Amino acid sequence: MDITKTQQWINDYLDLYLYAESIGDESWQQEIIEKLQKLSNEIQNSSFKIPVGLK
Repeated sequence: MDITKTQQWINDYLDLYLYAESIGDESWQQEIIEKLQKLSNEIQNSSFKIPVGLK
């Protein structure tokens, strides 16, 4: 996944998280957090590097 797609994916999931929060769906919020944590772990364990200005 290239950086632009990764950024868009993260932004989309953050938007979903805020929507889940607004409707009080805590289980959906937790699911979204888990997906974001999984992506974070994959990024940290790969050669994929985020440019310094985007951190």
